[in-house]
Amino acid sequence: MNTKWIRTVPLLAAVVLASLASPASAATVWKVLPTPNPGGQNVSDITLSAVSSSSPTDTWAVGIDQIGAFRVPLAEHWNGTQWQAVPAPAPSGRQAWLNGVVDLGPGNAWAVGESSAAQGTNLSVRTLIEHWDGASWTIVPSPNPVVGGASGDQLNAVAAIGPNNIWAAGSVHNDPAQENVLLFEHFDGTAWKAVPTPSRPGSEHFASGITAISSNDVWAVGNDSLLTTLAAHWDGTRWSIVSTPSLHDGINPINSLTGVTAVAADDVWASG
Repeated sequence: MNTKWIRTVPLLAAVVLASLASPASAATVWKVLPTPNPGGQNVSDITLSAVSSSSPTDTWAVGIDQIGAFRVPLAEHWNGTQWQAVPAPAPSGRQAWLNGVVDLGPGNAWAVGESSAAQGTNLSVRTLIEHWDGASWTIVPSPNPVVGGASGDQLNAVAAIGPNNIWAAGSVHNDPAQENVLLFEHFDGTAWKAVPTPSRPGSEHFASGITAISSNDVWAVGNDSLLTTLAAHWDGTRWSIVSTPSLHDGINPINSLTGVTAVAADDVWASG
């Protein structure tokens, strides 16, 4: 694999115009659409973290609905006309939220996130994976490599090659060892399983985004505790860390990648 990451300087701006669909077309204006706020007392209590679409009439957005100090999963669906809130369960007695979603088509979507005990008790974090079957969201068992104490397992993003080949990415916090390592979980059509992950010596690792191109070409991005960008690649057999550039200008620069997408196997973009 011959991989070359190109460093670009980020520009922060309020965007009102989308890219031109064609040289002759007019610019498309972004619009704010009404979305339900099912339970939060304040707008700041409700957050949508990820979105995925399979068609103009089938889009899912997921996030957090915070009611007081308690957080519950938030799922909203676009049917081509309007956004509607759809109930998403939380593990019994625990607060939970969703960080990533992938929409495979009507009647098939997956969302990933995490759950924790209520405030003031054991806050150990556990992975959360939910599936939409066309009628309801249900919790699907997912691995938790490290449990106990204040250890935690979380999933931040999900991507699919097909209905029987889905990847989720996140991180594991090992409380006794006080370290964070990558967490990759794979669905083979039957069950979710944790997959061995690589490491960079002398550093901790966090995965925030993932994109799947084919069964032997999956990318995940994030950062490490050295405050530099991180990318990992699945080649069909194993995950390996691939060198990525980081910006070193300024005082105490912090570099992280939060999203990744692919146009083709040799045209992959990451941002952060």
